[in-house]
Amino acid sequence: MTIGWTTVPIPQRAKKSSTARQRKTRPPRTPKVYACVCPNCGETFEATRSKTYCTNRCRLEAEVVRYTRKKLTEHPDGWPEDIDAVVRTKMAHAVTGTYNKNARRLSPKRRAEVIARDGGRCVRCNGEGTEIDHIAGDSTDLENLQLLCNACHRHKTNSCITEATDPESRATSKRLWLRVYAREPLRVCDASDWAQNRVTWLAQHRAQVF
Repeated sequence: MTIGWTTVPIPQRAKKSSTARQRKTRPPRTPKVYACVCPNCGETFEATRSKTYCTNRCRLEAEVVRYTRKKLTEHPDGWPEDIDAVVRTKMAHAVTGTYNKNARRLSPKRRAEVIARDGGRCVRCNGEGTEIDHIAGDSTDLENLQLLCNACHRHKTNSCITEATDPESRATSKRLWLRVYAREPLRVCDASDWAQNRVTWLAQHRAQVF
């Protein structure tokens, strides 16, 4: 007896349409909003990410107080001229609240462009160029940048600093110096160990709103 063999067609799996193959898109996440306490002024503010201070002014105030207290400890008999220039500059920035460090940050490429254009020399005295200066404002355009030596940069900065005359600026300056000379830190962010305690303190003084 002969047994005949035949082939049985195997059903093909249905191909998914291009629409079905597309990955499912997740709906955009709603950013979490937190109620935070500013360690500098004590005001409560809302933020969608981890933020230490409520305003740029508060950040500048905390930084200059902490820096100046540290330098007073390091130089109890009086600090050198270069530190005095830094303190004066930082204090002026804090009083006006207009200096934006993040906006002035330069990329390595932009730094290299300034140094190459100015030939590595200070554009004022032709000495060795060591610092890149913003000619006016916060713009990082090449035309607003110049290479200076440390002495010329400090001289230019000091020439732009004038004594506060309006009542509000004078009151701010007095308040900051009182914090600098206080025996104990008057704000939690004035303490020398703020860098180590900042994350813990912020976690304890932040609550999710929605």
